[in-house]
Amino acid sequence: MKNLKDFIKKYDVIFILLIFLILTKFTCLIKLITGFPCPACGITRAYWSLLHFRFIDAWNYNPLFWFIPPVVLFIIVGKKPLFNNHKKENLFLIFVFLIIFSVYLYRMVTLFPNIPPMDYNKNSLLYTIFSKIYSSINLK
Repeated sequence: MKNLKDFIKKYDVIFILLIFLILTKFTCLIKLITGFPCPACGITRAYWSLLHFRFIDAWNYNPLFWFIPPVVLFIIVGKKPLFNNHKKENLFLIFVFLIIFSVYLYRMVTLFPNIPPMDYNKNSLLYTIFSKIYSSINLK
């Protein structure tokens, strides 16, 4: 029982976020605030499709669904040197970032703003604020 309490204390922010996500059915903080999709948009739907053996749907939702488990494993094992060389680890992380950024950029160019999950959220906080400002300027 003590180990479970220590684990929860160590990862309490993650547990709070997970509970928040489950209770509110909220999916993406970035999309909620800015309206723009983040690089991970569609990843949950991709895994859901994968669980139902819909591999093409999984790929279409987020082609990096296969890439997440090794990266998460790298982060979990991150306290131990993966390559026994910090320079190689840094190069690996740069490589991961470049792959994620490249796929995100490609998806933004080809899918944004109308094709889910790369669609624009007009209920976002920024869109609401700018809409109110713009409408108040036009009324004068």
